[in-house]
Amino acid sequence: MTVADVISLIDRYFPLSKALAWDNSGLQIGSLNRKVKRALISLDIDIQIAREASTFSADLVITHHPLIMEGIKRIDTENRQGKLISYLVKKDINVVSFHTNVDVASGGLADYVGNIIGLTEMIPLTEEGIGRIGMLSDPVTLNRFIKFIKKRLNIQKGHCIKVVPGKNRIHKVAICPGSGGDLIDTAIEKGADCYITGDVKYHQAQKAKGKLSVIDAGHFYTEYPFCQIIHSILSRETRLDIKISEKQKDLFQYI
Repeated sequence: MTVADVISLIDRYFPLSKALAWDNSGLQIGSLNRKVKRALISLDIDIQIAREASTFSADLVITHHPLIMEGIKRIDTENRQGKLISYLVKKDINVVSFHTNVDVASGGLADYVGNIIGLTEMIPLTEEGIGRIGMLSDPVTLNRFIKFIKKRLNIQKGHCIKVVPGKNRIHKVAICPGSGGDLIDTAIEKGADCYITGDVKYHQAQKAKGKLSVIDAGHFYTEYPFCQIIHSILSRETRLDIKISEKQKDLFQYI
């Protein structure tokens, strides 16, 4: 396979045409014609993950978050981004990213997370296809639901999740993997009892008070299933030697 073949395969499941206008999914570093035998999957790429890719002899790193989001005016090898780009080029490691196309597409990240927490009758939370809203088969209490979410998202012991108590009987649930604090109003309008996302700010959380419960499970844990989705597709459809990065972890430390 080539890098172009890998992109074409993922595009069949999550069309790049569905990516939001501000996004930069697709090729980040390298050549579409480069042959691929080994691939590493990660939410992000930094120098540690790039070195992991080199140790794994990976030809390709597949990330969720694009390495390049805005125009670069210079590649300064003394700063973090320049050093990373220089390393990837020297090691002949290609990088592709699949971001909002996986977020919004049917069967993508939001649907996957909704399925693993047991939602049925799911529909998009927004007109752009961001997030999902659906029903639990049986209502549960907020405390029980929090414990269930921590288990299903594999949130590690010691990780602190933030909760805004609102409704205690949880039946209708809205989700937005990643940074979705700005959709709290939408979750309220759609009648959700609980909203699960990451990166909720204080003043965003104020909007939820008394109207619905909010579980901020963190950006990393709500989006990590991206790696499992891509791994499953490549394992099923290709003969590539693939693995999920073991170096990636939540950016935050909880003290």
